[in-house]
Amino acid sequence: MVIPDLPGCTSAGKTIDAAYRHAIEAVRLWVEDTLEDGEKLPRPRSLMELAADREVRRALAAGAALIMVPVVIKVGRPKKKRRRYSLEQLLAGLTKENETDWGPPRGREVID
Repeated sequence: MVIPDLPGCTSAGKTIDAAYRHAIEAVRLWVEDTLEDGEKLPRPRSLMELAADREVRRALAAGAALIMVPVVIKVGRPKKKRRRYSLEQLLAGLTKENETDWGPPRGREVID
């Protein structure tokens, strides 16, 4: 699937249903990345505008289907802070009460 209003946003699937589910996820990720980069989202075109697009018309004539993909945008979501820990900091997180507890960090990165 090609999302004509989102440059570089594509998806695929073995079935039409899978391709549609993947398209929803691809659009969501594309939108999130664009917003995180501080860029503006392009204005979505109406069905009439898409139908008037020469490339879209060619694809439809060749057997493509035009579907609408829903987009849900969460407004005001706080950005996650990432902290990196050295091996020494992770090892220092061991406690005597529970030697299997590595302290708050469970890996190389912790998200607040």
